[in-house]
Amino acid sequence: MLLGLAAVSLVSAMVMSAGNARAGYKMELDENHWISLGIGLRVEAGTNEDPSDDWESNFTVDSIRPYIAGQVHEYIKFEANFDYNANRNDDDFNQIQLLDAIVKLEFNDLFNVWGGRMLPPTDRANLSGPYFLNAWAFPLVAEKYPQVFQGRDNGAALWGQVGGGVFKYQLGLFEGNPDADAPQFNGRLVLNLLDPEPGYYNSSTYFGEKDILALGGSVYYQHQGSGQEGVGGKRRDFTGWNVDLLFELKATAAGSPTIDAAYFNYDNDNFVSSVASPATRANGESFYVTGGWYLPGEYGVGGLQGLVQPHVRYQKFYNDSGPNQSRWDAGVSWYIQEQNAKLVVYYSHMKGDLANAPLRNAVNVGFQLQF
Repeated sequence: MLLGLAAVSLVSAMVMSAGNARAGYKMELDENHWISLGIGLRVEAGTNEDPSDDWESNFTVDSIRPYIAGQVHEYIKFEANFDYNANRNDDDFNQIQLLDAIVKLEFNDLFNVWGGRMLPPTDRANLSGPYFLNAWAFPLVAEKYPQVFQGRDNGAALWGQVGGGVFKYQLGLFEGNPDADAPQFNGRLVLNLLDPEPGYYNSSTYFGEKDILALGGSVYYQHQGSGQEGVGGKRRDFTGWNVDLLFELKATAAGSPTIDAAYFNYDNDNFVSSVASPATRANGESFYVTGGWYLPGEYGVGGLQGLVQPHVRYQKFYNDSGPNQSRWDAGVSWYIQEQNAKLVVYYSHMKGDLANAPLRNAVNVGFQLQF
Protein backbone atom coordinates (compact mmCIF):
# COMPACT_ATOMS: atom_id res chain seq x y z
CA MET A 1 0.00 0.00 0.00
CA LEU A 2 2.95 2.31 0.69
CA LEU A 3 4.05 1.84 -2.92
CA GLY A 4 0.60 2.88 -4.11
CA LEU A 5 0.62 6.00 -1.91
CA ALA A 6 4.08 6.91 -3.12
CA ALA A 7 2.98 6.49 -6.71
CA VAL A 8 -0.07 8.68 -6.18
CA SER A 9 2.18 11.33 -4.61
CA LEU A 10 4.48 11.18 -7.63
CA VAL A 11 1.56 11.62 -10.00
CA SER A 12 0.28 14.56 -7.94
CA ALA A 13 3.68 16.22 -8.13
CA MET A 14 3.69 15.79 -11.88
CA VAL A 15 0.27 17.42 -12.12
CA MET A 16 1.54 20.52 -10.33
CA SER A 17 4.09 21.04 -13.11
CA ALA A 18 1.73 20.41 -16.00
CA GLY A 19 -0.02 23.74 -16.38
CA ASN A 20 1.91 24.92 -19.44
CA ALA A 21 1.79 21.73 -21.57
CA ARG A 22 1.68 22.44 -25.31
CA ALA A 23 0.88 20.50 -28.46
CA GLY A 24 4.54 20.10 -29.48
CA TYR A 25 7.48 21.80 -31.21
CA LYS A 26 7.27 22.76 -34.87
CA MET A 27 10.13 23.99 -37.09
CA GLU A 28 8.77 25.59 -40.25
CA LEU A 29 10.78 26.61 -43.31
CA ASP A 30 7.66 27.63 -45.21
CA GLU A 31 4.05 26.48 -45.38
CA ASN A 32 5.00 23.33 -47.35
CA HIS A 33 8.21 22.39 -45.51
CA TRP A 34 8.07 21.76 -41.77
CA ILE A 35 8.69 19.14 -39.09
CA SER A 36 7.10 18.77 -35.66
CA LEU A 37 8.20 16.83 -32.59
CA GLY A 38 6.16 15.81 -29.56
CA ILE A 39 5.81 13.23 -26.85
CA GLY A 40 3.01 11.56 -24.91
CA LEU A 41 3.19 9.96 -21.45
CA ARG A 42 0.63 7.91 -19.51
CA VAL A 43 1.32 6.65 -15.97
CA GLU A 44 -1.02 4.94 -13.55
CA ALA A 45 -1.01 4.05 -9.86
CA GLY A 46 -3.48 2.38 -7.54
CA THR A 47 -4.58 -0.89 -6.05
CA ASN A 48 -6.31 -3.92 -7.52
CA GLU A 49 -7.85 -7.18 -6.32
CA ASP A 50 -6.18 -10.31 -7.65
CA PRO A 51 -7.91 -13.70 -8.26
CA SER A 52 -7.10 -14.81 -4.68
CA ASP A 53 -9.01 -11.78 -3.27
CA ASP A 54 -5.82 -10.09 -2.10
CA TRP A 55 -5.32 -6.40 -2.77
CA GLU A 56 -1.98 -5.25 -4.15
CA SER A 57 -0.60 -1.85 -5.10
CA ASN A 58 0.67 -1.04 -8.55
CA PHE A 59 2.48 1.63 -10.48
CA THR A 60 2.68 1.28 -14.24
CA VAL A 61 3.96 3.26 -17.18
CA ASP A 62 1.13 2.68 -19.62
CA SER A 63 3.10 4.15 -22.51
CA ILE A 64 5.64 6.71 -23.65
CA ARG A 65 5.14 7.85 -27.22
CA PRO A 66 7.52 10.07 -29.22
CA TYR A 67 5.69 11.81 -32.08
CA ILE A 68 7.25 12.96 -35.37
CA ALA A 69 5.37 14.55 -38.27
CA GLY A 70 6.32 16.70 -41.22
CA GLN A 71 5.68 17.96 -44.73
CA VAL A 72 8.12 17.82 -47.65
CA HIS A 73 5.91 18.93 -50.57
CA GLU A 74 2.65 20.72 -51.15
CA TYR A 75 0.90 17.34 -51.36
CA ILE A 76 3.22 15.05 -49.35
CA LYS A 77 3.32 14.68 -45.57
CA PHE A 78 4.53 11.96 -43.20
CA GLU A 79 3.99 10.71 -39.68
CA ALA A 80 6.27 8.48 -37.56
CA ASN A 81 5.29 7.57 -33.99
CA PHE A 82 6.76 5.09 -31.53
CA ASP A 83 5.64 3.41 -28.32
CA TYR A 84 7.55 2.26 -25.25
CA ASN A 85 5.94 0.34 -22.38
CA ALA A 86 8.20 -1.03 -19.65
CA ASN A 87 5.44 -3.09 -18.03
CA ARG A 88 4.62 -5.63 -20.72
CA ASN A 89 5.56 -9.12 -19.59
CA ASP A 90 6.81 -10.24 -22.99
CA ASP A 91 10.49 -9.32 -23.36
CA ASP A 92 9.90 -8.72 -27.07
CA PHE A 93 7.69 -5.78 -26.15
CA ASN A 94 9.95 -4.35 -23.46
CA GLN A 95 11.47 -1.97 -25.95
CA ILE A 96 10.55 0.79 -28.37
CA GLN A 97 8.01 -0.42 -30.92
CA LEU A 98 7.05 1.15 -34.22
CA LEU A 99 3.54 2.59 -33.82
CA ASP A 100 2.91 4.57 -37.02
CA ALA A 101 4.96 5.03 -40.19
CA ILE A 102 2.71 6.81 -42.69
CA VAL A 103 3.29 8.51 -46.02
CA LYS A 104 0.42 10.91 -46.69
CA LEU A 105 -0.55 12.08 -50.17
CA GLU A 106 -3.08 14.83 -49.45
CA PHE A 107 -4.47 16.51 -52.57
CA ASN A 108 -7.75 18.06 -51.41
CA ASP A 109 -10.64 17.41 -49.04
CA LEU A 110 -12.20 14.77 -51.28
CA PHE A 111 -9.16 12.67 -52.21
CA ASN A 112 -6.26 11.64 -49.98
CA VAL A 113 -4.12 8.48 -49.82
CA TRP A 114 -2.26 7.30 -46.73
CA GLY A 115 0.01 4.23 -46.68
CA GLY A 116 2.32 2.38 -44.30
CA ARG A 117 1.71 1.18 -40.74
CA MET A 118 -1.34 2.99 -39.45
CA LEU A 119 -4.78 2.77 -37.88
CA PRO A 120 -7.14 1.19 -40.42
CA PRO A 121 -10.64 2.61 -40.81
CA THR A 122 -12.32 0.98 -37.81
CA ASP A 123 -14.36 2.42 -34.94
CA ARG A 124 -14.29 5.72 -33.06
CA ALA A 125 -12.40 4.34 -30.06
CA ASN A 126 -9.53 3.04 -32.21
CA LEU A 127 -9.40 6.24 -34.27
CA SER A 128 -9.24 8.21 -31.01
CA GLY A 129 -6.68 5.96 -29.34
CA PRO A 130 -6.03 5.91 -25.59
CA TYR A 131 -4.73 9.49 -25.61
CA PHE A 132 -7.99 11.00 -26.89
CA LEU A 133 -10.61 8.97 -25.05
CA ASN A 134 -13.31 10.28 -22.70
CA ALA A 135 -12.24 7.70 -20.07
CA TRP A 136 -8.89 6.28 -19.00
CA ALA A 137 -8.78 2.59 -19.97
CA PHE A 138 -9.17 1.65 -23.62
CA PRO A 139 -12.41 -0.37 -24.13
CA LEU A 140 -11.55 -4.07 -24.22
CA VAL A 141 -14.43 -4.79 -26.64
CA ALA A 142 -12.75 -2.60 -29.30
CA GLU A 143 -9.38 -4.40 -29.10
CA LYS A 144 -10.40 -7.47 -31.13
CA TYR A 145 -9.58 -6.32 -34.64
CA PRO A 146 -6.77 -8.06 -36.55
CA GLN A 147 -3.70 -5.94 -35.87
CA VAL A 148 0.08 -5.84 -35.81
CA PHE A 149 0.49 -3.61 -32.76
CA GLN A 150 -1.79 -1.30 -30.74
CA GLY A 151 -4.58 -1.40 -33.33
CA ARG A 152 -2.21 -0.69 -36.24
CA ASP A 153 -1.84 -2.72 -39.43
CA ASN A 154 0.23 -2.49 -42.61
CA GLY A 155 -1.63 -1.20 -45.64
CA ALA A 156 -3.10 1.84 -47.34
CA ALA A 157 -6.29 3.89 -47.14
CA LEU A 158 -8.14 6.25 -49.46
CA TRP A 159 -10.17 8.88 -47.61
CA GLY A 160 -11.93 12.20 -48.00
CA GLN A 161 -14.45 14.54 -46.47
CA VAL A 162 -17.26 16.90 -47.42
CA GLY A 163 -18.13 20.12 -45.63
CA GLY A 164 -14.96 20.12 -43.56
CA GLY A 165 -15.87 16.78 -41.98
CA VAL A 166 -19.68 16.75 -42.10
CA PHE A 167 -19.36 13.52 -44.09
CA LYS A 168 -16.24 11.32 -44.24
CA TYR A 169 -15.36 8.16 -46.10
CA GLN A 170 -12.36 5.85 -45.52
CA LEU A 171 -11.52 2.78 -47.62
CA GLY A 172 -8.46 0.59 -47.15
CA LEU A 173 -6.58 -2.61 -47.94
CA PHE A 174 -4.50 -4.03 -45.10
CA GLU A 175 -2.46 -7.11 -44.27
CA GLY A 176 -4.82 -8.54 -41.66
CA ASN A 177 -3.89 -12.19 -41.21
CA PRO A 178 -0.49 -12.51 -42.96
CA ASP A 179 -1.21 -16.20 -43.69
CA ALA A 180 -4.24 -15.38 -45.83
CA ASP A 181 -4.00 -15.26 -49.62
CA ALA A 182 -5.87 -11.96 -49.91
CA PRO A 183 -5.64 -8.58 -48.18
CA GLN A 184 -8.15 -7.38 -45.64
CA PHE A 185 -10.68 -4.76 -46.76
CA ASN A 186 -11.67 -1.99 -44.33
CA GLY A 187 -14.27 0.68 -44.92
CA ARG A 188 -15.82 3.40 -42.77
CA LEU A 189 -18.44 6.13 -43.20
CA VAL A 190 -19.16 8.96 -40.75
CA LEU A 191 -21.99 11.51 -40.80
CA ASN A 192 -21.88 14.52 -38.48
CA LEU A 193 -25.36 15.96 -38.11
CA LEU A 194 -24.22 18.99 -36.09
CA ASP A 195 -20.66 20.40 -36.05
CA PRO A 196 -18.11 18.68 -38.35
CA GLU A 197 -15.07 16.61 -37.33
CA PRO A 198 -12.28 17.22 -39.88
CA GLY A 199 -9.44 14.83 -40.65
CA TYR A 200 -8.72 11.11 -40.76
CA TYR A 201 -8.66 10.73 -36.97
CA ASN A 202 -11.30 11.75 -34.46
CA SER A 203 -11.67 12.30 -30.72
CA SER A 204 -14.13 10.88 -28.21
CA THR A 205 -14.76 14.23 -26.54
CA TYR A 206 -14.56 17.91 -27.51
CA PHE A 207 -14.77 19.37 -23.98
CA GLY A 208 -18.08 21.07 -24.53
CA GLU A 209 -16.67 23.24 -27.32
CA LYS A 210 -18.75 21.67 -30.12
CA ASP A 211 -22.24 20.38 -30.77
CA ILE A 212 -21.57 16.82 -31.92
CA LEU A 213 -23.95 14.16 -33.19
CA ALA A 214 -21.75 11.77 -35.13
CA LEU A 215 -22.96 8.48 -36.59
CA GLY A 216 -20.30 6.09 -37.84
CA GLY A 217 -20.16 2.61 -39.31
CA SER A 218 -17.28 0.32 -40.31
CA VAL A 219 -16.85 -3.04 -42.02
CA TYR A 220 -13.81 -5.26 -42.49
CA TYR A 221 -13.48 -8.53 -44.37
CA GLN A 222 -10.65 -10.90 -45.27
CA HIS A 223 -10.92 -14.06 -47.34
CA GLN A 224 -9.26 -16.85 -45.34
CA GLY A 225 -8.58 -14.26 -42.63
CA SER A 226 -9.51 -16.52 -39.70
CA GLY A 227 -6.95 -19.18 -40.58
CA GLN A 228 -6.64 -22.79 -41.66
CA GLU A 229 -7.85 -25.67 -39.49
CA GLY A 230 -4.80 -27.92 -39.38
CA VAL A 231 -2.75 -29.17 -42.31
CA GLY A 232 -4.99 -29.37 -45.37
CA GLY A 233 -8.01 -28.20 -43.39
CA LYS A 234 -10.63 -25.67 -44.43
CA ARG A 235 -9.59 -22.04 -44.63
CA ARG A 236 -12.01 -19.73 -42.83
CA ASP A 237 -12.98 -16.13 -43.62
CA PHE A 238 -13.11 -13.27 -41.14
CA THR A 239 -15.83 -10.60 -41.17
CA GLY A 240 -16.48 -7.79 -38.74
CA TRP A 241 -18.55 -4.65 -38.55
CA ASN A 242 -19.51 -1.98 -36.05
CA VAL A 243 -21.66 1.11 -35.60
CA ASP A 244 -20.86 3.94 -33.21
CA LEU A 245 -22.31 7.21 -31.96
CA LEU A 246 -20.94 10.30 -30.23
CA PHE A 247 -23.26 12.97 -28.81
CA GLU A 248 -21.92 16.05 -27.06
CA LEU A 249 -23.27 19.59 -26.64
CA LYS A 250 -21.57 22.92 -26.12
CA ALA A 251 -21.21 23.90 -22.50
CA THR A 252 -23.98 25.95 -20.88
CA ALA A 253 -24.50 27.23 -17.37
CA ALA A 254 -25.49 23.68 -16.44
CA GLY A 255 -22.46 22.04 -18.06
CA SER A 256 -22.28 19.67 -21.03
CA PRO A 257 -23.30 16.02 -21.59
CA THR A 258 -21.33 13.35 -23.46
CA ILE A 259 -22.66 10.02 -24.72
CA ASP A 260 -20.32 7.64 -26.55
CA ALA A 261 -21.58 4.21 -27.64
CA ALA A 262 -20.63 1.45 -30.07
CA TYR A 263 -21.72 -2.04 -31.12
CA PHE A 264 -19.32 -4.63 -32.64
CA ASN A 265 -19.89 -7.92 -34.45
CA TYR A 266 -17.01 -10.36 -35.09
CA ASP A 267 -17.43 -13.51 -37.21
CA ASN A 268 -14.53 -15.96 -37.65
CA ASP A 269 -16.57 -18.40 -39.79
CA ASN A 270 -16.64 -20.97 -36.95
CA PHE A 271 -12.86 -21.22 -36.97
CA VAL A 272 -11.51 -23.56 -34.29
CA SER A 273 -7.78 -23.77 -33.60
CA SER A 274 -6.03 -26.11 -31.20
CA VAL A 275 -3.14 -23.67 -30.94
CA ALA A 276 -3.51 -20.04 -29.91
CA SER A 277 -1.84 -17.88 -32.53
CA PRO A 278 -2.10 -14.48 -34.20
CA ALA A 279 -4.31 -16.16 -36.79
CA THR A 280 -7.03 -16.72 -34.19
CA ARG A 281 -9.81 -14.17 -34.63
CA ALA A 282 -12.58 -13.02 -32.29
CA ASN A 283 -16.03 -14.55 -32.66
CA GLY A 284 -19.03 -12.90 -31.03
CA GLU A 285 -20.61 -9.51 -30.43
CA SER A 286 -19.96 -6.69 -28.03
CA PHE A 287 -20.89 -3.15 -27.07
CA TYR A 288 -19.94 -0.28 -24.80
CA VAL A 289 -21.81 2.80 -23.56
CA THR A 290 -20.10 5.78 -21.93
CA GLY A 291 -21.93 8.67 -20.30
CA GLY A 292 -20.31 11.77 -18.87
CA TRP A 293 -21.13 15.32 -17.78
CA TYR A 294 -18.80 18.32 -17.80
CA LEU A 295 -19.48 20.36 -14.69
CA PRO A 296 -19.94 24.10 -15.34
CA GLY A 297 -16.83 26.23 -14.93
CA GLU A 298 -13.30 25.17 -14.06
CA TYR A 299 -11.92 23.74 -10.83
CA GLY A 300 -8.49 23.66 -9.26
CA VAL A 301 -6.02 25.43 -7.04
CA GLY A 302 -4.51 28.81 -7.90
CA GLY A 303 -3.43 28.92 -11.53
CA LEU A 304 -3.96 25.18 -11.97
CA GLN A 305 -7.55 25.06 -13.25
CA GLY A 306 -9.39 22.66 -15.51
CA LEU A 307 -12.64 21.03 -16.58
CA VAL A 308 -14.10 18.26 -14.43
CA GLN A 309 -16.13 15.42 -15.93
CA PRO A 310 -17.67 12.56 -13.92
CA HIS A 311 -18.24 9.57 -16.21
CA VAL A 312 -19.34 5.94 -16.24
CA ARG A 313 -18.89 3.21 -18.86
CA TYR A 314 -20.21 -0.32 -19.25
CA GLN A 315 -18.94 -2.79 -21.83
CA LYS A 316 -19.55 -6.45 -22.58
CA PHE A 317 -18.25 -9.04 -25.02
CA TYR A 318 -20.47 -12.05 -25.74
CA ASN A 319 -17.82 -14.57 -26.77
CA ASP A 320 -19.05 -17.42 -28.99
CA SER A 321 -15.70 -19.20 -28.61
CA GLY A 322 -14.97 -18.79 -24.90
CA PRO A 323 -15.84 -16.95 -21.68
CA ASN A 324 -17.75 -13.68 -21.85
CA GLN A 325 -16.18 -10.46 -20.62
CA SER A 326 -17.75 -7.46 -18.93
CA ARG A 327 -16.44 -4.35 -17.23
CA TRP A 328 -17.71 -1.29 -15.38
CA ASP A 329 -15.65 1.90 -15.13
CA ALA A 330 -16.73 4.89 -13.05
CA GLY A 331 -14.53 7.90 -12.46
CA VAL A 332 -13.81 11.60 -12.58
CA SER A 333 -11.55 13.24 -15.17
CA TRP A 334 -9.78 16.53 -14.52
CA TYR A 335 -8.73 18.12 -17.80
CA ILE A 336 -6.06 20.64 -16.85
CA GLN A 337 -5.25 21.37 -20.48
CA GLU A 338 -7.62 19.12 -22.40
CA GLN A 339 -5.82 15.92 -23.51
CA ASN A 340 -2.37 17.48 -23.05
CA ALA A 341 -2.61 17.32 -19.25
CA LYS A 342 -5.31 15.32 -17.51
CA LEU A 343 -5.80 13.40 -14.27
CA VAL A 344 -8.33 10.57 -14.00
CA VAL A 345 -9.44 8.81 -10.81
CA TYR A 346 -11.55 5.73 -11.49
CA TYR A 347 -12.94 2.47 -10.16
CA SER A 348 -13.21 -0.60 -12.38
CA HIS A 349 -15.00 -3.91 -11.96
CA MET A 350 -14.15 -6.65 -14.46
CA LYS A 351 -15.54 -10.16 -14.84
CA GLY A 352 -14.23 -12.92 -17.09
CA ASP A 353 -11.04 -11.19 -18.23
CA LEU A 354 -8.44 -12.79 -20.48
CA ALA A 355 -6.35 -13.92 -17.51
CA ASN A 356 -9.30 -16.15 -16.46
CA ALA A 357 -9.81 -14.19 -13.26
CA PRO A 358 -13.51 -14.59 -12.37
CA LEU A 359 -13.78 -11.17 -10.75
CA ARG A 360 -11.52 -8.18 -10.37
CA ASN A 361 -11.90 -4.78 -8.73
CA ALA A 362 -9.45 -1.90 -8.96
CA VAL A 363 -9.07 1.74 -7.97
CA ASN A 364 -6.54 3.73 -9.98
CA VAL A 365 -5.23 7.21 -10.66
CA GLY A 366 -4.04 7.89 -14.19
CA PHE A 367 -2.09 10.91 -15.39
CA GLN A 368 -1.45 11.89 -19.00
CA LEU A 369 0.85 14.48 -20.51
CA GLN A 370 1.37 15.43 -24.15
CA PHE A 371 3.66 18.02 -25.63
